[in-house]
Amino acid sequence: MLYGLRNRDLQRLFYPGLAAGAVALEAKEKRRRSAAVSRKLRLLVAHGLLQKVQKTHRYQVTAAGRLAISAVLTIQQTSMAILDKAAA
Repeated sequence: MLYGLRNRDLQRLFYPGLAAGAVALEAKEKRRRSAAVSRKLRLLVAHGLLQKVQKTHRYQVTAAGRLAISAVLTIQQTSMAILDKAAA
C-alpha cells in the first residue's frame, strides 16, 4: 500500500505461472493478460477505489478503497452466526 501497485504486480497474483524462471510467454498472451488487468484497474479507478499516480505506472488505494478492503476482510473473517447475532 505504501508504494502502490502496478499492472505487472497484479499479473503475478492473478497468473501465478509468471514467477521468475517461468517459461517465456508468447507476446500475444502477455498482451492479453496485461489488457485484462488494465480493464480491472480502470474499473477500480472509475469506482474511486484506486487513484493513478501521475507520471508513473502505479496506482494508490484511496480512502474509499481502504474502507472497502477492510469491510470485505472483516466480512470474510466473520462467521454467519456472529453476523446474525449483531443484526438482531
